[in-house]
Amino acid sequence: MPETPLDRILALGTLVTAAALVVMVATNWEAFSGSATTAAVPAAVVAPTETFDDSEPLVPAPRETLARREETAPARPVPAAKPALVIAATRGASWLEVRAGDSGGEELYYGILEEGARTELERLPVWIRLGAAESVDIRLSGSRVKSLPVSQNGVVQLVASAEGVTAAPEG
Repeated sequence: MPETPLDRILALGTLVTAAALVVMVATNWEAFSGSATTAAVPAAVVAPTETFDDSEPLVPAPRETLARREETAPARPVPAAKPALVIAATRGASWLEVRAGDSGGEELYYGILEEGARTELERLPVWIRLGAAESVDIRLSGSRVKSLPVSQNGVVQLVASAEGVTAAPEG
């Protein structure tokens, strides 16, 4: 038995700390044990933010490999599929117009894409008109489009499809 007040305070602090550790381990045990069917994993851990670098996307594993992993691994949240087309104003603002299919298609985006902003599109093909193309990075199916056509008046018109990004006729 502790004899001085300081010894009593230290003993009580040790007991409180041990109790707090037991409570923390007990409440998080299911999330870290293999017996849990679904683990509560923060979204930030599962789906990292996308950056615009020059690396190529990872190739998905064959279906047979995925099926084997699903049998042995605990269930995890699946990140959303990547958009088909991402247009990002990485080096400055750009005026942008995007339409479904061709220049007469449904308007999907119209306006100024401010520096640091981006728009993501799920469907292809799309017709794109943009100003200040040198300020913009475009990713098609996760791969960066490395060169865009140049126009005399600073306006570029493109068509993005599953096959790639090409110059669209002016009109």
